[in-house]
Amino acid sequence: LKALDERLRDYDYIIPHSISIGSYNLTVLFMTARKLDSRKYLIEKFRGIIFDSIVVGSNKGGIVKVDDGNEIQVYKHGAQSVQAIDRMIKGMAKGISTNSHFQALIALLAKMYFAATKKQTLDFYEKALDMARDEPVKVPTLVLASRDDPMSDANALQMLIEVWQTSSNLPVTLHLWDSSQHAQHLVYHKTEYEAAYRNFLTQIFPNVHGSSSNVNKSKL
Repeated sequence: LKALDERLRDYDYIIPHSISIGSYNLTVLFMTARKLDSRKYLIEKFRGIIFDSIVVGSNKGGIVKVDDGNEIQVYKHGAQSVQAIDRMIKGMAKGISTNSHFQALIALLAKMYFAATKKQTLDFYEKALDMARDEPVKVPTLVLASRDDPMSDANALQMLIEVWQTSSNLPVTLHLWDSSQHAQHLVYHKTEYEAAYRNFLTQIFPNVHGSSSNVNKSKL
């Protein structure tokens, strides 16, 4: 936050663009800034947020909780009981190596790490996910994802967006490719990606095309 304060203080508007686990880092930034009066102004400058390849799942370690009862009925909608942490670990292992034995070793080490550091990692991670789901920054949001992303459950992502739209009245635009690579949508779908990006900026700043009369300085 100190670094952002020093680098972004002179900008009128900020549009964070997070990729993969960077969405979690951005959420932690929100949590911290909201607690500090001297840093709340940073969030007030946000005019939009872009989430690219957000790591999302359901149940344990997931942003969407699927319950057998009625307590969390709003998040169900036929979702499978996916353990998000397991999915994330498997996706990470596949991203590091194509060797199945090495993938299994990576997954085992990751599970051991999370088990040993639960209070410092998983418990805090759950709190951050709850805040991201229930208290999003209320600005236009663009979500870029794919159905076959091994680290992101497309069904859980769509449920999350529905929660944002219905519970928080959040304006969300979802661009969901059938097939792509985690955090590489710009590489595999460059034209569509850039078009979605431009359309989103036009939505936020509809009257400043070719002019800086209404926006003095903005930072992406």
